[in-house]
Amino acid sequence: MKYRHLLGILAMGSLAVASTETRALSPQATAAQLCRTKLTSAGKAYAKTRRNLLTACAAKLLKCALMEEIDHADAKSCRDQATSFCVAKLATPGQGLQKARDKFVEKAVSACTPAGQTAVCSTNPGGLYLDNLPFCCSTSPDLQSLFVCVRGLLDGMVDQDTGLAMPRAGRLLDNIGLGGLFGALLRPFSTTVTLTQSGGNLNSPGIINVPATQNLEFNATALPCGSNSGNGTLEVRVGSQGTGCGDLVADQTVTMKENEYALSPLYVGPFDQNMLYCITWKDPGGGGCTSGPGSSVFGQIVVSGGSMPPTTLASRATVLACQNKFRSQGKAVANFAANKLHACGDKVAKCELANEIDGAGTCTPAYNTPCSTIDTAIDNKLVSSAGKITAVPGSCSSIAFTQLRSFVGGLGFKIGSCGSTADLNSLAQCVLGQPNMSTGVKCFVEYASQFRDPRLKQSLIAAGLTPSVDFPCIP
Repeated sequence: MKYRHLLGILAMGSLAVASTETRALSPQATAAQLCRTKLTSAGKAYAKTRRNLLTACAAKLLKCALMEEIDHADAKSCRDQATSFCVAKLATPGQGLQKARDKFVEKAVSACTPAGQTAVCSTNPGGLYLDNLPFCCSTSPDLQSLFVCVRGLLDGMVDQDTGLAMPRAGRLLDNIGLGGLFGALLRPFSTTVTLTQSGGNLNSPGIINVPATQNLEFNATALPCGSNSGNGTLEVRVGSQGTGCGDLVADQTVTMKENEYALSPLYVGPFDQNMLYCITWKDPGGGGCTSGPGSSVFGQIVVSGGSMPPTTLASRATVLACQNKFRSQGKAVANFAANKLHACGDKVAKCELANEIDGAGTCTPAYNTPCSTIDTAIDNKLVSSAGKITAVPGSCSSIAFTQLRSFVGGLGFKIGSCGSTADLNSLAQCVLGQPNMSTGVKCFVEYASQFRDPRLKQSLIAAGLTPSVDFPCIP
């Protein structure tokens, strides 16, 4: 009986303590907490989905490109399958990325409607600070348009960190007509070649001059096939061996079909040495575009400032394995950093909002867990992930650095903010980011985290951290 009485006293004491620590919140405070929590969690989930689908598509397209560039194999079937995958996952309403885009906005609107747009945008105590985001609150008449704007900001950050780890992704997507959905992906500058025709015959552009750092953009808007034809085709093949279109060994092939993505430019390069081209304009359906079965021109591409590629190229499998290292470690750093930052921000904001809305003392701050170790944990993750890329032996360390930089037969790391790195170690650190530095994937994640939680910087300061030193890309 005494034992039961003691349990009863302990139980009553536990309840008393619990009720003191979990003091009932006002509807206003509850609504603010719910909105902020859902915006963060839904934003993280959406960013992860966008990054995963985008990199999966780019990896498939790269596999096809390297099949042609390294093995000189016919990559048409591979490209057709990869293109179908990318269209389904990235551009089809109700599926893949498009479904995730809609879901993010739906979840955010549903969770934030009780709080209301005024509180969501407010930078006063109890507000969620979205008015600190560029333009979104000032240009959005309702929560639906507000979170569409927030989603657009997240899109840009995800695409930029993806482009750092997969620099060829932008141009690969451009050549299947989907690049416009990912405008923030890294891309080389272009030299434009405008194609024209006379009497159904393609006019030769002659010798094409291009810097080694730029690709060639073929503009075919002057080659219409008319409204009655749906299968006019423009094909550009580029290689280093051959005497004409008939025996040109293609290193890169890009194709545009009329009425599919008819006015989209085609891109090849950048190249490290002089190349040969064959451009073919044909209308196999007989729509009256060309004179006869088709029209082809052959010529030379002169590259200024180029260099010879390695005499021995690493295999396609090795190059793909290296790209997968950059891809997987880029995603790992992005997900890890976002989780750590938001774990701290979530706990702090929940308590701070309660005190701001319902009065001081509603919540007792206790932020040591999980906030005190996040900067060290993220720094350690950067070192670990970079080490997986640069490991010896390993796929990346077995590839000549010039091939890693090349856009033909390589991964394209010659462009962007990491294009001037001198070796694999500095490249890996640049792509992923370094501790306390405004570089790499880590930097884009820090910037994007502010879109999912505009109170984040204040939360980190409240937890005793120094964002300007540890997380310098949080605005």
